[in-house]
Amino acid sequence: MQNARYNVGVTAYAGAEVATGRATLTTQVPWGVDPSEGGVGLGVAATFAPVPIGEPAIACASSTPCRITGPGTLRRGMPFLCYAESVGHAGCDQFKGQNGGLMPDTSSFRAKIERHESTHVAQFNFGRLNGDLYGIEDGSFPLMSFAPPGGPPLGQLTAPTQGELEQAFRNYLILWIRASGDQQRERSGAAESEAWQAADGVPPQYLFQMCHCGSQCQ
Repeated sequence: MQNARYNVGVTAYAGAEVATGRATLTTQVPWGVDPSEGGVGLGVAATFAPVPIGEPAIACASSTPCRITGPGTLRRGMPFLCYAESVGHAGCDQFKGQNGGLMPDTSSFRAKIERHESTHVAQFNFGRLNGDLYGIEDGSFPLMSFAPPGGPPLGQLTAPTQGELEQAFRNYLILWIRASGDQQRERSGAAESEAWQAADGVPPQYLFQMCHCGSQCQ
């Protein structure tokens, strides 16, 4: 939780009587990091990673097993911004359920949150903090060299039929996305620090008392 404190003053009139009072009001907003599907962000919004979509090119000859020959239609998808009104993303729907609903677009803090999350989106641009993750369209097709523990690299994977190879590829892809997610989580401290700094100047202001990126926060 992050706390914001406000000094509130009240003056009440009852005939000739006047009463005044002052108090400190503390509001709380549930900041958190969603661990599922590479999502990072606040408990009020989240940015989900640009995981690959499409299918690889597969060659099957009568005398040899089927094999993957290149990226085919595979490409890196777009990051998904998860807000209260967002639809069409299973991870976002799950995130909403875990957090009991997200910040509505009518909130006075919405612009601040949007700046924070848009920074996470930009971090997936090539050359930025997470620009090397989940990508397959840089010409080298790095997924081809990916090898899970005890298995051959994807480029050496074969199967008797195209259907079997497609299933084996999907299994590899899941493991590769998880490996990219692990690297993303290792960088989460730097990612959150950059996003907070980008959003700090957007009104309204509040007092930060905790930081979920721990010793990595700058």
